[in-house]
Amino acid sequence: MKKNIALTLLVMTTCVSSAYAQECQLPPQQANSPRTETLSKELSKTNACKTVKGLSAKSLKTVWLALLDTKSTGGKRFETPPPVGTPTGKVFAIADKVPFDVSTVIQEGLVSLTIKDDDNGKLVKLPQYVAGQPLLLEKMKAGSSFSWVLVTRKESYRGSFTIPDTDELQEINNKLTELETQDFSADVKAIYQAAIFEEADCYFNRDLILAALRSVKKP
Repeated sequence: MKKNIALTLLVMTTCVSSAYAQECQLPPQQANSPRTETLSKELSKTNACKTVKGLSAKSLKTVWLALLDTKSTGGKRFETPPPVGTPTGKVFAIADKVPFDVSTVIQEGLVSLTIKDDDNGKLVKLPQYVAGQPLLLEKMKAGSSFSWVLVTRKESYRGSFTIPDTDELQEINNKLTELETQDFSADVKAIYQAAIFEEADCYFNRDLILAALRSVKKP
């Protein structure tokens, strides 16, 4: 009887361990270039649960498919999509700063950009625009919401974004800090960072990382 119980426990433990491994590890994924093939192999050797507490391979896979597909997999949909690089949805402010990139519509002829703090109705003071560089919106406080209107000679674009509250910002920061202790390549860390933002619904930050990964020239 004891032998049967021990055998049952061993089988259960093995199954749990196997299921845990499947949940935490990303198997080799489809690639579309030698670079992404190498990155896929590197990712398959990592363990999401051990790398960053609370993260799963599901988020890594979602980010990976988004990297290959070049399409956004989450976030609010707009009749007139905001230009790539403009903040929408939930946004993680790095050092209380949020980038606002207008370079993708610069050829349309910029007319105006207005950003309003929805909490007090005041307009946000904008830095001077330098061609080819994103504006850095400063003093983006936790829990604040903003709306913006970008007007070009061709189109008017609208969007809004919210900074997560203090507790959520701290949780994201903790995960990013934990990731930095890992001995991974810069690209693998970038994929993990994107996965952290994916789980936090910070699609703007996730897509900035994916855009940077795609912009790297393939060997």
